[in-house]
Amino acid sequence: MKIKYHDSDWLRTILNQTGMNLPDIRDEIQFLLWENLFDNEQLSIDNVAHSVCNQLLKWSSIKVGSFGSITAAPASFPVIGSIGASVCTTTIDVAYLIRSQIELCYAISAVFDTDITEDNLKAITLALLEYDNNNELLADIARSSFNSLINSLAAKYLKKGIDCVAPDIAQKLLSRMLNRVSAKWIPFISIPINAAINVSDIRKTGNRAISYFQLRNT
Repeated sequence: MKIKYHDSDWLRTILNQTGMNLPDIRDEIQFLLWENLFDNEQLSIDNVAHSVCNQLLKWSSIKVGSFGSITAAPASFPVIGSIGASVCTTTIDVAYLIRSQIELCYAISAVFDTDITEDNLKAITLALLEYDNNNELLADIARSSFNSLINSLAAKYLKKGIDCVAPDIAQKLLSRMLNRVSAKWIPFISIPINAAINVSDIRKTGNRAISYFQLRNT
């Protein structure tokens, strides 16, 4: 799905499309948990959960890193690259990355068997995506405080309505992520740069989701 700069419904569309896949995501996670427990009977349930989360982070990183390399390719060569191509492929890349982040959050919630409604899960996922902080500051926040922050944001989104807040959050995410466009203008090295940015983003979101859903389930 291509993001249009003036289309404020793109995040809502991604949420709705991904929500339709939620039952399949949960079924897949149940199989992964069973498979890991069968292969590692000596591991505790918590260790199995973290093993599956690590698998999910690895798979998601490979997926978005590969896609980031592909979308950076047209603009990476001086002969065929252009600013227009950079912007176009970046918007496609952003849509794919955010969808992958949402799917990863949903999968991690299933790993920890989080019993919440789909709307609540959407709100929490939006809060995890919108929350933007550097790693040092995040490390200084107690896990319970971090969860309180995410819960507060999610409650605000639910009160206003997911459909109402999604366009505002979409613009924040798009503005933040489109800062990477400049990297696509650098000939030859834009491919590894874009792949690395995607991997960093997906892992950051995944680790926040692990921290949140693990504590929520205790």
